[in-house]
Amino acid sequence: MQEKIINNPTIENFMDCSYEFAKKTGLMNKELLKIVNELKKCTIGASMAMLGNTVFAIAKRKI
Repeated sequence: MQEKIINNPTIENFMDCSYEFAKKTGLMNKELLKIVNELKKCTIGASMAMLGNTVFAIAKRKI
């Protein structure tokens, strides 16, 4: 993921890589996955923070 981010250093790519990493490593449980997928519908991207059951998202406007 680090190489993918370095090769395309955009916020959108960072969010996609963060999501892919959390999902593929099995760190994101079903509850968080559901929340993140809902947030992804109305934001630039959403993923799981690596500490605890925490999600984060980036939006261009207040939602």
